[in-house]
Amino acid sequence: MAKGLDYLQGSDKERLDDLVLAVVVLPAVAIGGLTAIALQREIGSLKDVIFTQQRVASGGIITIPKLRTIRRALSEGAPVGKPNSTFDARAGVMGNFVRRYGLDEIPQLLSVATGSMSFVGPRPLPEPHLERYEAADPALFREWDDVCALIPSGLCGLSQIMRRGRPEDSSPDILKRSMELDLEYAGSASVATDLKILAQTPVDLIVAGHRAAVAMAAPN
Repeated sequence: MAKGLDYLQGSDKERLDDLVLAVVVLPAVAIGGLTAIALQREIGSLKDVIFTQQRVASGGIITIPKLRTIRRALSEGAPVGKPNSTFDARAGVMGNFVRRYGLDEIPQLLSVATGSMSFVGPRPLPEPHLERYEAADPALFREWDDVCALIPSGLCGLSQIMRRGRPEDSSPDILKRSMELDLEYAGSASVATDLKILAQTPVDLIVAGHRAAVAMAAPN
């Protein structure tokens, strides 16, 4: 794991983030802006389209921005829809589209730009979710928690790829596998590994989003 940690804590990781950010920032800003305007009709106000969440990351508690996909008055309730589905009946057509394809995460490019996150790494989590991870496997959680404290949290990663299409699945097996994949990444991380994950993520998002759309359109 030492080789992977050396890369994750070194300047090569930062240089790669800077390079990728320079390439994606203009198209991402354009897509994010158009998405926010499209969401405005369902959310009710353009100023409410972006909101923030507190997450636990390698540097402690960070604030990450996201695109709101449901009206604020409905956002405190539990998702309404089929279990482990990307569909949420609280969101409109555009809201569910944005969720399926991960477009609600676009504002987090700002977190990458400011250095509080990296493009690739373990996902920063809401603090209450950590209890579920610990309950899934206490020994594995301690190892995972120690390693995650040493490396940058990420916008995408191996565990996110594994959970694509079932983001609400918090079964112990899924949470254990998520921690195992984060540890696997920490041990083998390199420029090549990051580039592979960065290339695979948009492809998986498109495929998973298409499958979810087909599943939603299918008769019950």
